[in-house]
Amino acid sequence: MVYNGLMHNATGPSGPSDSPVMVEADSADTKRKVEKINIDVMDSNTILSDVLIGSTELELGTVYASSPHHELWRQWIALASTGGIQGFIKLSVVVLAPGDEQIIHDEREDETADRDKEVDGISNVLMPVCAELEEYELKVMVHAAEGLPQMDDVALVTQGCDAYAQVSFGGTAEVKTKVLDSRNPVWAEELHMPVFLPALSDTIRIQAKSFHPMIRCPRVATAILALIP
Repeated sequence: MVYNGLMHNATGPSGPSDSPVMVEADSADTKRKVEKINIDVMDSNTILSDVLIGSTELELGTVYASSPHHELWRQWIALASTGGIQGFIKLSVVVLAPGDEQIIHDEREDETADRDKEVDGISNVLMPVCAELEEYELKVMVHAAEGLPQMDDVALVTQGCDAYAQVSFGGTAEVKTKVLDSRNPVWAEELHMPVFLPALSDTIRIQAKSFHPMIRCPRVATAILALIP
Protein backbone atom coordinates (compact mmCIF):
# COMPACT_ATOMS: atom_id res chain seq x y z
CA MET A 1 0.00 0.00 0.00
CA VAL A 2 1.44 3.36 -1.05
CA TYR A 3 0.50 6.70 0.52
CA ASN A 4 1.61 10.08 -0.84
CA GLY A 5 -0.36 12.30 1.51
CA LEU A 6 -3.17 12.74 -1.02
CA MET A 7 -4.24 9.23 -2.00
CA HIS A 8 -3.33 5.61 -1.53
CA ASN A 9 -2.95 2.70 -3.93
CA ALA A 10 -2.75 -0.96 -3.02
CA THR A 11 -1.62 -4.12 -4.79
CA GLY A 12 -3.77 -7.21 -4.66
CA PRO A 13 -3.07 -10.00 -2.14
CA SER A 14 -0.26 -12.28 -3.32
CA GLY A 15 -1.47 -15.42 -1.55
CA PRO A 16 0.21 -17.18 1.40
CA SER A 17 3.98 -16.72 1.19
CA ASP A 18 6.87 -15.39 3.25
CA SER A 19 8.60 -14.25 0.02
CA PRO A 20 5.82 -12.95 -2.25
CA VAL A 21 6.44 -11.74 -5.80
CA MET A 22 4.13 -8.91 -6.87
CA VAL A 23 4.84 -7.23 -10.21
CA GLU A 24 2.50 -4.23 -10.31
CA ALA A 25 2.86 -0.56 -11.23
CA ASP A 26 1.13 2.52 -9.82
CA SER A 27 1.45 6.14 -10.84
CA ALA A 28 0.32 9.43 -9.36
CA ASP A 29 -0.10 12.71 -11.19
CA THR A 30 -0.85 15.64 -8.90
CA LYS A 31 -0.29 19.38 -8.96
CA ARG A 32 -0.10 19.56 -5.18
CA LYS A 33 3.27 19.40 -3.48
CA VAL A 34 4.19 15.87 -2.42
CA GLU A 35 7.49 15.42 -0.60
CA LYS A 36 7.42 11.77 0.42
CA ILE A 37 5.62 8.49 0.00
CA ASN A 38 4.93 5.83 2.61
CA ILE A 39 4.89 2.18 1.61
CA ASP A 40 3.16 -0.32 3.89
CA VAL A 41 3.28 -4.10 3.49
CA MET A 42 0.20 -5.70 4.98
CA ASP A 43 -0.93 -9.20 5.92
CA SER A 44 -4.29 -9.52 4.20
CA ASN A 45 -7.17 -10.99 6.20
CA THR A 46 -10.60 -11.95 4.87
CA ILE A 47 -12.60 -11.28 8.04
CA LEU A 48 -10.39 -9.33 10.42
CA SER A 49 -8.56 -6.10 9.64
CA ASP A 50 -5.36 -6.31 7.63
CA VAL A 51 -2.24 -6.34 9.80
CA LEU A 52 0.80 -4.14 9.16
CA ILE A 53 3.96 -6.20 8.61
CA GLY A 54 6.35 -3.33 8.03
CA SER A 55 6.67 0.00 6.26
CA THR A 56 9.18 2.34 4.70
CA GLU A 57 9.23 6.00 3.74
CA LEU A 58 10.90 7.60 0.72
CA GLU A 59 11.70 11.28 0.21
CA LEU A 60 10.88 12.07 -3.40
CA GLY A 61 13.62 14.69 -3.63
CA THR A 62 16.15 12.08 -2.57
CA VAL A 63 14.86 9.63 -5.18
CA TYR A 64 15.02 12.33 -7.87
CA ALA A 65 18.64 13.16 -7.05
CA SER A 66 19.79 9.58 -6.54
CA SER A 67 20.57 8.82 -10.19
CA PRO A 68 20.79 10.57 -13.59
CA HIS A 69 17.46 8.94 -14.49
CA HIS A 70 15.79 10.14 -11.27
CA GLU A 71 14.91 6.69 -10.01
CA LEU A 72 15.52 3.87 -7.61
CA TRP A 73 15.43 0.82 -9.85
CA ARG A 74 14.90 -2.70 -8.48
CA GLN A 75 16.18 -1.48 -5.14
CA TRP A 76 15.89 -3.55 -1.96
CA ILE A 77 14.55 -1.53 0.99
CA ALA A 78 14.12 -2.68 4.58
CA LEU A 79 10.64 -2.76 6.11
CA ALA A 80 10.49 -1.55 9.71
CA SER A 81 7.94 -1.65 12.50
CA THR A 82 8.00 -1.12 16.24
CA GLY A 83 9.56 -4.60 16.48
CA GLY A 84 12.51 -3.68 14.26
CA ILE A 85 13.30 -4.88 10.73
CA GLN A 86 10.50 -7.18 9.55
CA GLY A 87 11.65 -7.97 6.03
CA PHE A 88 12.72 -6.42 2.76
CA ILE A 89 10.90 -5.20 -0.34
CA LYS A 90 12.29 -4.64 -3.82
CA LEU A 91 10.93 -1.49 -5.47
CA SER A 92 11.33 0.62 -8.56
CA VAL A 93 10.45 4.27 -7.95
CA VAL A 94 10.68 6.95 -10.65
CA VAL A 95 10.21 10.69 -10.01
CA LEU A 96 9.85 12.85 -13.13
CA ALA A 97 9.76 16.62 -13.40
CA PRO A 98 8.22 18.46 -16.38
CA GLY A 99 10.36 17.74 -19.43
CA ASP A 100 11.94 14.58 -17.99
CA GLU A 101 11.62 11.32 -19.88
CA GLN A 102 11.54 7.93 -18.21
CA ILE A 103 14.24 5.54 -19.31
CA ILE A 104 13.01 2.19 -20.62
CA HIS A 105 14.82 -0.74 -18.98
CA ASP A 106 15.47 -4.12 -20.58
CA GLU A 107 13.94 -6.80 -18.36
CA ARG A 108 16.50 -9.46 -19.27
CA GLU A 109 19.41 -7.10 -18.63
CA ASP A 110 17.85 -6.14 -15.29
CA GLU A 111 17.56 -9.77 -14.22
CA THR A 112 21.16 -10.47 -15.24
CA ALA A 113 22.36 -7.39 -13.34
CA ASP A 114 20.39 -8.53 -10.28
CA ARG A 115 22.07 -11.92 -10.34
CA ASP A 116 25.51 -10.31 -10.64
CA LYS A 117 24.84 -7.87 -7.77
CA GLU A 118 23.05 -10.28 -5.51
CA VAL A 119 25.31 -13.31 -5.56
CA ASP A 120 25.12 -13.26 -1.78
CA GLY A 121 21.38 -12.58 -1.63
CA ILE A 122 21.45 -8.84 -1.51
CA SER A 123 23.68 -5.83 -1.72
CA ASN A 124 23.20 -2.14 -1.00
CA VAL A 125 19.99 -2.41 1.03
CA LEU A 126 18.43 0.93 1.96
CA MET A 127 17.82 0.94 5.70
CA PRO A 128 15.42 3.25 7.57
CA VAL A 129 16.91 5.77 9.98
CA CYS A 130 15.13 4.07 12.89
CA ALA A 131 16.67 0.67 12.13
CA GLU A 132 18.76 -0.83 14.90
CA LEU A 133 21.47 -3.09 13.53
CA GLU A 134 23.74 -5.25 15.63
CA GLU A 135 27.36 -5.54 14.55
CA TYR A 136 29.15 -8.88 14.70
CA GLU A 137 32.56 -10.08 13.61
CA LEU A 138 32.66 -12.97 11.17
CA LYS A 139 35.77 -15.15 11.32
CA VAL A 140 36.51 -17.71 8.62
CA MET A 141 39.56 -19.97 8.80
CA VAL A 142 40.62 -20.84 5.26
CA HIS A 143 42.90 -23.87 5.40
CA ALA A 144 43.54 -25.24 1.90
CA ALA A 145 42.15 -26.40 -1.43
CA GLU A 146 42.99 -29.46 -3.52
CA GLY A 147 42.66 -30.43 -7.14
CA LEU A 148 41.89 -27.00 -8.58
CA PRO A 149 41.76 -26.95 -12.40
CA GLN A 150 44.34 -25.32 -14.64
CA MET A 151 43.21 -21.74 -15.22
CA ASP A 152 46.21 -20.19 -16.98
CA ASP A 153 46.45 -20.46 -20.77
CA VAL A 154 50.20 -21.09 -20.53
CA ALA A 155 51.31 -23.23 -17.62
CA LEU A 156 54.89 -24.03 -18.64
CA VAL A 157 56.59 -22.13 -15.82
CA THR A 158 53.69 -21.95 -13.36
CA GLN A 159 51.34 -24.39 -11.69
CA GLY A 160 48.48 -23.22 -13.90
CA CYS A 161 46.41 -21.52 -11.20
CA ASP A 162 47.22 -18.40 -9.17
CA ALA A 163 44.73 -19.34 -6.50
CA TYR A 164 43.21 -17.27 -3.72
CA ALA A 165 40.10 -17.58 -1.57
CA GLN A 166 37.47 -14.86 -1.20
CA VAL A 167 34.80 -14.67 1.51
CA SER A 168 31.71 -12.45 1.36
CA PHE A 169 28.49 -12.05 3.30
CA GLY A 170 25.47 -10.15 1.97
CA GLY A 171 26.46 -6.68 0.82
CA THR A 172 29.62 -6.65 2.94
CA ALA A 173 32.88 -6.11 1.09
CA GLU A 174 34.89 -9.24 0.42
CA VAL A 175 37.99 -10.36 2.27
CA LYS A 176 40.67 -12.37 0.53
CA THR A 177 43.62 -14.63 1.22
CA LYS A 178 47.03 -14.22 -0.35
CA VAL A 179 47.58 -15.50 -3.91
CA LEU A 180 49.46 -18.78 -4.26
CA ASP A 181 50.80 -20.28 -7.49
CA SER A 182 49.37 -23.74 -6.90
CA ARG A 183 46.47 -26.00 -7.79
CA ASN A 184 46.69 -27.39 -4.25
CA PRO A 185 47.19 -24.19 -2.23
CA VAL A 186 47.61 -24.16 1.55
CA TRP A 187 46.59 -20.72 2.80
CA ALA A 188 46.14 -21.32 6.55
CA GLU A 189 44.69 -17.82 6.98
CA GLU A 190 41.97 -16.52 9.30
CA LEU A 191 39.84 -13.88 7.62
CA HIS A 192 37.81 -11.30 9.57
CA MET A 193 34.94 -9.11 8.44
CA PRO A 194 32.17 -7.09 10.15
CA VAL A 195 28.56 -8.13 9.52
CA PHE A 196 25.39 -6.30 10.50
CA LEU A 197 22.19 -8.10 11.43
CA PRO A 198 19.38 -8.38 10.58
CA ALA A 199 20.26 -8.80 6.91
CA LEU A 200 18.34 -10.18 3.95
CA SER A 201 21.07 -12.70 3.22
CA ASP A 202 22.17 -15.21 5.83
CA THR A 203 24.66 -16.99 3.57
CA ILE A 204 28.44 -16.96 3.66
CA ARG A 205 29.91 -17.32 0.18
CA ILE A 206 33.41 -18.77 -0.11
CA GLN A 207 34.98 -18.74 -3.54
CA ALA A 208 38.24 -20.04 -4.92
CA LYS A 209 39.48 -17.74 -7.69
CA SER A 210 42.42 -17.53 -10.03
CA PHE A 211 44.20 -14.17 -10.01
CA HIS A 212 44.66 -12.39 -13.32
CA PRO A 213 46.11 -8.86 -13.50
CA MET A 214 44.40 -7.87 -16.76
CA ILE A 215 40.85 -9.28 -16.56
CA ARG A 216 38.18 -9.98 -13.96
CA CYS A 217 39.45 -12.85 -11.87
CA PRO A 218 37.52 -15.99 -12.86
CA ARG A 219 35.77 -18.14 -10.26
CA VAL A 220 37.13 -21.64 -9.90
CA ALA A 221 34.61 -23.00 -7.40
CA THR A 222 32.08 -21.77 -4.86
CA ALA A 223 30.79 -23.00 -1.49
CA ILE A 224 27.78 -21.49 0.28
CA LEU A 225 27.25 -21.82 4.03
CA ALA A 226 24.38 -20.65 6.24
CA LEU A 227 25.34 -18.14 8.91
CA ILE A 228 22.84 -19.83 11.24
CA PRO A 229 22.57 -23.57 10.32
